[in-house]
Amino acid sequence: MKTGLIASLLFWTNLLWAQPKLERQGHRGARGLVPENTIPAIKKALDLGVQTLELDVVISKDNQVLVSHDPYMSADIATKPDGTPVTAGEQKSINLYQLTYDQIKPFDVGSKPHPQFPDQQKIRTYKPLLAELIDSVETYAISEKK
Repeated sequence: MKTGLIASLLFWTNLLWAQPKLERQGHRGARGLVPENTIPAIKKALDLGVQTLELDVVISKDNQVLVSHDPYMSADIATKPDGTPVTAGEQKSINLYQLTYDQIKPFDVGSKPHPQFPDQQKIRTYKPLLAELIDSVETYAISEKK
């Protein structure tokens, strides 16, 4: 009986040790806490110890690679440059592929309360260029290590 118990404990201990460590992933940064696919979201994910960042990109009319989940300005998150909200009826007509980045950047994608994430921080922010996001977050990560 004692031998069986010891063998069972050794089996489960080895099985647990053999399991890979769980990896922390940031879906669109830390979208539940900070507006998704933005520089603040990626920085927050790093602060939380995320090891893998997942984000989406689209190409603007002037061939700029920007960070965005949707190929349009989503009514869930976007406010127009004049401060009015993007409506569900018009969101898909604000197609990022048909706009230059200079037309896209003035949209605010962080001040509007997100319907799925009531605890998400509300901050005025924009859809960044991928290169800008990488440079900004890389600089942030290096400064945090010091």
